[in-house]
Amino acid sequence: MSIKLSKIINAVLFYTIWWGTIISIIYNLFYMPIVITLIISFLHFTFFSKNKYEIIFIIYCMLIAIIYEGAYLNTGIIKYTGYLFDNNLFPPLWTICMWVSLGITINHSMNLLKDKSIITGLCGAIFGPLGYFSLMKLNILTFNYSLFNTLLVLSATCSSSLLALFYLNKKIKENYGN
Repeated sequence: MSIKLSKIINAVLFYTIWWGTIISIIYNLFYMPIVITLIISFLHFTFFSKNKYEIIFIIYCMLIAIIYEGAYLNTGIIKYTGYLFDNNLFPPLWTICMWVSLGITINHSMNLLKDKSIITGLCGAIFGPLGYFSLMKLNILTFNYSLFNTLLVLSATCSSSLLALFYLNKKIKENYGN
């Protein structure tokens, strides 16, 4: 399979998790994001990536998701819907699925951002808040502060998190190789 086709399929897998999660939450199918993410992850690691380090990286993505989304939740910046369990100390599981979808793109369709910190930071600062804004417009989450202040916080944190993901990916790859 050509590299170009592989990157296109990788982007399609990302959007399959993204839109599958959104539609599932809108229709109160709270288990579906997990099912979709597991299926897509299986396909990804079966056909596109057989690298041990990438599996480790995805696990770290889930931990980072809990930290960032937990910070948004526990500081009151964002209120989420779509909880699988009645536990509001942790973000809903679908948010972690979204981060897994992002994680599977880092070494593939988003690889063009590797070693380009300024562009990576700008992409995180712009597209991260746009993603949250779209989820807010779809009533999947609520911004508890003004739109401007929330987007400003999200811009800073999404920029830093995307930079952190690329840095972490590089370090894991150095330590665990292929």
